[in-house]
Amino acid sequence: MGNSSSEEENGLLNRRLTRNKVQSDKLNKDLHAMGNSSSLFAEYNQQPIQNAGQHMNTVQNTQFQMPQVPTQIYIPQAYIPVPQTIIQPVNISEDNNKMSMEERQQKMTDINNRKKDAKASGITRLIINAVLMLSVFCVLYMIAVSFIFEVDTIKNMSMAPTYKSGDIVWVNKFQYNLGSPSYGEAVIIMQTNGKRAIRRIMGLPGDEVLIKNGILYINGAEQKTEFDTMDYAGMASETIILKDGQYFVLGDNRNNCVDSRNESLGIVVDRQIIGKVGKKAPAILSFTGSNITD
Repeated sequence: MGNSSSEEENGLLNRRLTRNKVQSDKLNKDLHAMGNSSSLFAEYNQQPIQNAGQHMNTVQNTQFQMPQVPTQIYIPQAYIPVPQTIIQPVNISEDNNKMSMEERQQKMTDINNRKKDAKASGITRLIINAVLMLSVFCVLYMIAVSFIFEVDTIKNMSMAPTYKSGDIVWVNKFQYNLGSPSYGEAVIIMQTNGKRAIRRIMGLPGDEVLIKNGILYINGAEQKTEFDTMDYAGMASETIILKDGQYFVLGDNRNNCVDSRNESLGIVVDRQIIGKVGKKAPAILSFTGSNITD
C-alpha cells in the first residue's frame, strides 16, 4: 500500500518534470528567436533538478512581455526653422512716456505741416492753371481779333437812333474777305485821319448817286427810309458815279454826322472798310476793342 503510493507520486513527478522540460525547451527557442538572453533562462538552467517544483512556480508566476508592434508608422518630416520674434522688454518709465508724447506731438505737427503744404501747393497749381488758361484765351482772342472779329465801343451819335453812344458791338472782319458789302449794311470805316467811324452802305460800285430835295436817289430810284430828310446834300447835290471798289455811305443821324456828302470823309474805298457791324456785345468785352469816336 505504501509502496504503491510512492510509485504514483514518483510517476506524477516524472510527468511534471517531462512537461516542464518541454515547456523549458519551447521557452528557450522563443527567447533565442527574440534575441533576448534572459537571466531567468540562465537561472532555470542552473537550478538543480530536485528544485524543479519551486522553479516551475517561479516560471509560472513570471510574466513575459512580448515586444509591442507600433500601430502607426512615423515618417520623419523636413525640418523648417521658424524664426521667432525676439520681444525686447519694454521699460516703461517717465522719460520714455515723455519722449513718446513729444514724438506724437512732432508727428502731428508734421502732418499738419504737410496738409498746409498740400493746400498751398493745390492753390498754387490752381493759380498757375488759371493763368495758363487765361494766357491761352488771350492769345486765341488776339488771333481772332486780328483776323476774324473785334469788339468796338461807339462814342458818338452819328448812327442814332440805331446805335447810340456807349453801345458795344461785334464787328465781323472775316465776312468781307469772302464777299463785298451790300446795301444797308453798317460798317466800320478807317478814315484818312486815323479815326474810326461807323456808317451805312448806301451806294455800291457802278451806282449813280444823287441827293435832291433832301431825298437820296440811287440809279434814279428814290430810296425811302425811316430816317430824317437831309438838309444838306453836299457832294451828292450832283450825280456821283461810283467806280470799282468805291462806296457811298451815310450816317443814320442824317443831319448830325459827317459822311460821303462831306469832303473830309468823301467816297469810301474797299480797303478802308474794316468789317461789318453786328449785334451788341457784352459790356465785359468793351476793354478789348477800339472806340468809334467819329
